[in-house]
Amino acid sequence: MNDFIKIFLVLCGVVASFLFGRSFGEKTFKETPDYRSVVQSNEELNFARSDLENIKIKLQNVTDTAANKKTDELLTQIFQIFESDMGLKIQNKDQIVQKAADVAKTAEEKTTALAAAEAKLKSVATAANDEKKEDTQEAEKSAVRTAKNWTRTNLNKFKSYEWMVTNSSGNTSTLSDLKKVQIRNIASFLRDAEVADTQCESFYGSYKGSVRDIDNRYFGSMEFELKRNEDSENLAGKVSWYNNDQAFSENLRNDCGKKIDGLSGRVFSISADKYVQIYKLNNFDKTAGNFYEVLPNGTTKIIGSFVLNRVDKF
Repeated sequence: MNDFIKIFLVLCGVVASFLFGRSFGEKTFKETPDYRSVVQSNEELNFARSDLENIKIKLQNVTDTAANKKTDELLTQIFQIFESDMGLKIQNKDQIVQKAADVAKTAEEKTTALAAAEAKLKSVATAANDEKKEDTQEAEKSAVRTAKNWTRTNLNKFKSYEWMVTNSSGNTSTLSDLKKVQIRNIASFLRDAEVADTQCESFYGSYKGSVRDIDNRYFGSMEFELKRNEDSENLAGKVSWYNNDQAFSENLRNDCGKKIDGLSGRVFSISADKYVQIYKLNNFDKTAGNFYEVLPNGTTKIIGSFVLNRVDKF
């Protein structure tokens, strides 16, 4: 019994000593500089996280309203956040803001100038379209005119220009004279013209030469041939134009084109929309004329002019 009591007292003493030492150790550790440093660091970290969150919120607000502000205003607000909230020192801040404002102003001026140029271009295009429409309407009106156009004073003037062509020598001056006898409306001319089956002898022969467009550039080759068959006494021939992969040709049978009474020029068709106006040069074995195209809207387009040399007579 006495031994049990002794053992019990010893155990109680050991337990009491352990509890006293643990309490003393915990209290002593919390009072150490290392523990206080850890606590202070945690508090500073919490403050830093809070400041960072506030900066993020401010920057997000600046970003959300960026569409309604100018570049220099945005930079000023961002710099304020850097300086007041983050403690950063920014050199030449005012110069940076001013430069951003200048760049934005220059971009705005260029945008305004571009918009003005586009508006002017659109205005010019509209005016050109209106002018083209007026020209088309005028051509359509011209297409329904009658032979009165060829029976007034302009007929005599036209005949004087034809005289200049037929009495030219077939050089560059002939091409200039041909511009004065250009037919403005082939459809109107053909309505007033008649098939020419007389006075064709001067055109007999085979002629070849090149076409020059309105800019005096080569635009293919032209051939014209007219003769009277010895067997049947009928007229026969052809008018052809070749240019690279393009070719148009029309056979002539018992006529030498269409002409208006009193005029010298003959008009021949070489396709559904292409025509030639031909003159015989009086003092030379040459023919000369103009080359036309009738556009889908009925207007007549001058393609070019030509002078052809006779190749079957030496």
